[in-house]
This record gives sequence, structure tokens and C-alpha cells, in this order.
Amino acid sequence: MTDQNNNMKIEEARRVLAQFDAEARAQAEAQQAAIAAEHERQTARRKRWAATYEPTAAADLNAAHAARHAARAAFLDALAAEPWVQALIAWQQAQNGPAAAVARASHARVALGQSVNTDDRGPSLLIEYINNVPSMPTILRALAALLADAAPYAPMAAVDAWVAAPDDTNRPMPA
Repeated sequence: MTDQNNNMKIEEARRVLAQFDAEARAQAEAQQAAIAAEHERQTARRKRWAATYEPTAAADLNAAHAARHAARAAFLDALAAEPWVQALIAWQQAQNGPAAAVARASHARVALGQSVNTDDRGPSLLIEYINNVPSMPTILRALAALLADAAPYAPMAAVDAWVAAPDDTNRPMPA
């Protein structure tokens, strides 16, 4: 009787384990099907967005370039109006004064048939350039970090949010 009871318990345990295994497998298959369906839905929405966006892509790019140009121009106008920038410009003009006097003296010497002034070195720039890049690395790194934090580059954020949104959402399709 004991062996028979043990065999019955083993069979019951096998049956319960098989049932749990079947339920887990069915649940996993249902999850995979749901994930596949959601992927298919989002792919269809992404294609729908792409079909409406593609004809306007060139205009979008042109508008982005125009906005970038206008923003740069507005920044330069605002920057030039700042008193400290005007003072910096005046200082650079004053720095240019001695170099201009040396250049004029050199031209006068040549016009009078004398030798060229070899001391003609050009103006002394307040902001030095190395390979056409201003050499203010600490300020530029801080400014770059500030800009990266304040205006992160996420070109597909609106599209991804629209694609992930439920179909019954009345959200307009992003550009």
C-alpha cells in the first residue's frame, strides 16, 4: 500500500507540474503574441507617419536650417548689444592700434624707398585661435555642457510617443 500511495503521490505531482508547465507555456505564448501584435501595430503606425512625413522632409529640413540661421543672427545681435561685449570690441580695437601704426610706418618706409619694417607682426588678438578654433576650452566646455543639458537632441521623441500611444488617442500625428 505504501508503494502504491507513493506512486499515486508521484503521479499527482507529475500531473500538477505538467499543468503548471502547460499554463506557464500558454502564458508565455500569449505574452509573445501580445508583444508581436503591439510591434506590428507600432510598425504600421510608424509607416503611416513616414508616408505622411516623407513628402514634407525637405521643407522640414529647410525650415530647420532657416530657424538655425535666424537664431544665430538673433544671438549675435543680442550679444553685440551687451555692454561687456561692446567693451571687449573696444579693447580689441585698442589692441589693433599699435599693430596698425607699425603697418602704416612699414608702408611709409617702402613708399620712401626704405627697407620694410620687420617688426610688422599684426594685431594682438584678445581671443587666440588654434587651427581656426578660439582657445577658450574651459568656457567652451562649460557652455557645451549647459547647452546639452538645456536642449537635448531627441529628433524622434514626438514620433516615438505617437507610435506608442493607443490607437484611440486623439493626438495629432507629429511632423
